Amino acid sequence: MPAAAPASRALDVTYLLNVSNEALYEEYRADIVPLCERHGVLIRHDFSVSKIHSAETSQSTNRVFLATFKSAESMKKFFSDPDYQIAKKKLEKSVASFQVVNHP
Repeated sequence: MPAAAPASRALDVTYLLNVSNEALYEEYRADIVPLCERHGVLIRHDFSVSKIHSAETSQSTNRVFLATFKSAESMKKFFSDPDYQIAKKKLEKSVASFQVVNHP
């Protein structure tokens, strides 16, 4: 019997942001809601952070969220979607910095 193809694994990604323009960031988030639905992306947790007790970098962080993608391929499709590329411009203008942490 041939071996079964490996199943795609969900991919949890944590984003650490330093939001500098809250209003524009909220526009970005509103823009990506239908994209998340289209690509099956779940925003599982979304936190505003006021105090950091420990961090690997000196980067300021005031927003943290966890997104779950169906697979690495679905993540690639989400970020290459032309509608995401438009929304991404708002993200870039609304944050002073961001860091992405992948969880295998």
